[in-house]
Amino acid sequence: MYWRNLLAIAVAILHLSTNSEGSAKPFAAETITDVCGAVAALDKVGAVALQKQQALKEGGSAAVAAAEILCLAASAAEDVNLSTVFATAAAKASDCRYQALNDLDSSLRAALLASSNAGRASGAVGELVDLLIKADGGDGTGCCIAPNSRGDKGDAAGRYGCPPMALSGITPAAHSDSPNLSPTGLLKLTAGDGGTQHGPSASKCSLLAAGNNDASKLFQTLATAAHDAFYGMLTLTAHTTAGNAAITKKALNNLGTNWEKSQASTNIEKRYVQYGRVTKIPGPACGSNTEDVIITALKPVNSADVLKEAIKARSRTKITTGKNAATDTFKAAADGMTPIIDKLREKLTQTKAHKVEETSAKLTKIDVNSPAADIEKSLLVQHITNRQLLRALKAATNSGGCEKGEAGTSKFTDTHDSCAQKGTGDACKEGCKWDSDGPDKKSVVDPTYKPPQAKGGEKDSKTGTTNTTGSNSFVIKKAPVLLL
Repeated sequence: MYWRNLLAIAVAILHLSTNSEGSAKPFAAETITDVCGAVAALDKVGAVALQKQQALKEGGSAAVAAAEILCLAASAAEDVNLSTVFATAAAKASDCRYQALNDLDSSLRAALLASSNAGRASGAVGELVDLLIKADGGDGTGCCIAPNSRGDKGDAAGRYGCPPMALSGITPAAHSDSPNLSPTGLLKLTAGDGGTQHGPSASKCSLLAAGNNDASKLFQTLATAAHDAFYGMLTLTAHTTAGNAAITKKALNNLGTNWEKSQASTNIEKRYVQYGRVTKIPGPACGSNTEDVIITALKPVNSADVLKEAIKARSRTKITTGKNAATDTFKAAADGMTPIIDKLREKLTQTKAHKVEETSAKLTKIDVNSPAADIEKSLLVQHITNRQLLRALKAATNSGGCEKGEAGTSKFTDTHDSCAQKGTGDACKEGCKWDSDGPDKKSVVDPTYKPPQAKGGEKDSKTGTTNTTGSNSFVIKKAPVLLL
């Protein structure tokens, strides 16, 4: 409603400027240019908001693609450590997606509010400037805008830099500080006289003419109160004497620090703060493309804690060495080489998975630039392949048809970590032993342990000899498969 009141004033100017003698000085064209520049800069908030939101959307999409690629690699990798690291990175990439979506969702309100109010500001100023231009006769009677050094219309044709009254489209653009708008305020709007300094134009505008009960004047009163105008960036003071009428610029060049102002109360202060909130909308935390997200997710510093929590959950106990176990897994997956991320990234592109080509699936190296649809098909084919292997393994185990390993050798061995989880004393057994002589008493791997033999054994159909390794000792000729 504020700008409509200004519009009513401007309509009166249009009438009075041609029917009464001007009695006060016009606006300086430079003042109008500074005011228009300020609202034009604030009006760009929609483009800034769009750029921020598109970046978050792209970051979320990249995280989805990265998670699928890493899931595929985890499903296809033969090495258990490498497969575990890829699965961990996939979980981290999924977290990146959720974060991008949450940031996008939380930014919508701030973006829409700032854009809507910026439009109100530019509309208020633009309507008034347009009518002042129409009421302006130039270097003659009815001149209400004049440059400080001359009496012409100045940049009236360019509307003194005011933003257009309507946009045909919006292009995303990052914020850039300018003399019109910066993190501290509207730099060009310093306190001072906003009227023209051009002497011959000093008494050619009827806007601030006042007269007690004088129908030929806009202000029909002797009151000389200052009135806010141009969205509160200027104050106007009417007077019966031309020299006492005033156009005053407010000090808006130092509104706050880094887009923050305590107790923002005026409209222009609120626009400044709201614009700043849009500039502070975060970008995608894990990167804006698939490659960046993969690199972020594969770094131990970003993902080791994810694996640590999984280790704790899997062991169903509190593991004080969980963090070290997670870190060691990353190191092992990278073959102990550094930088770890470089080796993991190399291994990712060397991992082979099934790629659908027309009516068949071909085992080929994973391409991180593959279309999403291809990765999704490969995920499905890899899942089917893994399930078939599991079914075959289960059937072979149940039927006793697996190839037997060497007598007394178990293919399923404990590690120092798994032994430590078994506890102390009598609980440390079956592949582990209690080390009471070492500097740190703990459960360690028992290299002499042999699994118990199955009762009765099995006779070989050709040789008649009995296998004494037990039905749980067998060799899988195919590489291990991680089932997600």
